[in-house]
Amino acid sequence: MSSLPENTVLTSRREYEAALTAVLAHAQHKLFIFDPDLTFGGFEAAENVARLRDLLVRQPAAKVTLVLQDTRYLLDRCPRLLGLMRQYQHALTVYETNDEGERVSDSFVLADDHAYLRRFHVDQVRFKFSLNDTATVRLLGLRFEELLQLTHHQISTTPLGL
Repeated sequence: MSSLPENTVLTSRREYEAALTAVLAHAQHKLFIFDPDLTFGGFEAAENVARLRDLLVRQPAAKVTLVLQDTRYLLDRCPRLLGLMRQYQHALTVYETNDEGERVSDSFVLADDHAYLRRFHVDQVRFKFSLNDTATVRLLGLRFEELLQLTHHQISTTPLGL
């Protein structure tokens, strides 16, 4: 799936984009994404949105949950993701963090219970990923649950959130 070395610190933007693509493609049932604003890494790229759509079509019970520190880029510059949110609002949810959540400085993507991509600090490209590391995914999953508690509202693509 990916020729990148896993569980090794990598530092290239191109490698990050390839790792993101690999982790998204690896998802079979659930995907958790914590990111400042989705501007880094190619989340809005047509092929990555297609991977998300494929997951939601292939697995009707699949869940994709995003926790973002700032949703302006998503709302203003990500029409493909917004379209996917409208079409799969039962399965794709986006939350925005409160002030406390805005202080978190890393970002990560979790696919099911075994694949992850983690950027150590949002101001740097340095990251690790693995397609088979249940221990790290378990720990990051606990962090994701904590971050969900630091959200102040869910983003809706319908007027008045209806």
